[in-house]
Amino acid sequence: MTEAEVNARQQELQQMDKTFKSKEQMMNNEMQDESMKKLQDVKKKITDYLAEYNKAKGYAFILGNNSDMLSMYYKDTAYDITADLVKGLNELYKAKK
Repeated sequence: MTEAEVNARQQELQQMDKTFKSKEQMMNNEMQDESMKKLQDVKKKITDYLAEYNKAKGYAFILGNNSDMLSMYYKDTAYDITADLVKGLNELYKAKK
């Protein structure tokens, strides 16, 4: 092979490698998107089921526990104190200014 042919083949290989890496990244992104959609679908099915389950049982909270963290699957909005906490924190912040 001549030096020009070697250089041409090297450029061809580099282009093929670049194309491969680009396709690999695109497929990885698609796989992550699909995995996220599946997880969201499972979470929605669980949430919907627990809302129906709770109609008969009347729990205030339904918690799940896995090895990494505690998960809240259902909460009765009657016990949501977020607005009250935000109001109190804002008042505390204004008082410290």
